[in-house]
Amino acid sequence: MSLITKYESLRNTYYYAVESDQGIGDNDELGQFELLIPPFPFPEHQRGQSAIFTLTDFFITGMTATARVSSGAAGGATATKQDISGFFVEINGLSLRPQNHNTFLSTNIRATKSFMVLNRYAKNNDGINGGQSCLAGQEDIEESVICGNPSGEQFRIKVYSLDTGDLITDQSTLKSVIKFKIELLPADISNGFA
Repeated sequence: MSLITKYESLRNTYYYAVESDQGIGDNDELGQFELLIPPFPFPEHQRGQSAIFTLTDFFITGMTATARVSSGAAGGATATKQDISGFFVEINGLSLRPQNHNTFLSTNIRATKSFMVLNRYAKNNDGINGGQSCLAGQEDIEESVICGNPSGEQFRIKVYSLDTGDLITDQSTLKSVIKFKIELLPADISNGFA
């Protein structure tokens, strides 16, 4: 990759790290929250119609011995404190193309706007496998889909338990943290095949 190509890619890419407790919705909580992508600073980034959305990381932070996301009903705590296996992170409102095909909430493979995230930090506090993790989630996901230009767009994130399919249970000390990037295609290219 030439230095010019790398520069153009970096110039056209915006990185985001957002937290559930900073949502702008009326009923934001751990498992569902709304956020707003601020307008882009460059006029040419506002004119293009297409972009590439990449989910890079997803975590639940702040878990303790009593406040945790586990394998219980609706992603809530269980008596054994066995950690949750993973999550489905659904993103609506950024014109994401449903390019992820999975069986989430269905008996058939279908196109969704959901990303599967394994809990790389899962532990089983059953007295055999040791203590509990204070973090749940996965880094370096790097799963990409095409999306519309999200400048100034409001979007909603929903987080479901991979174990039960339910929205994860809200707990005041926990928060969802999602990291993603959006690479805008130049307007002269994206307007031709948006």
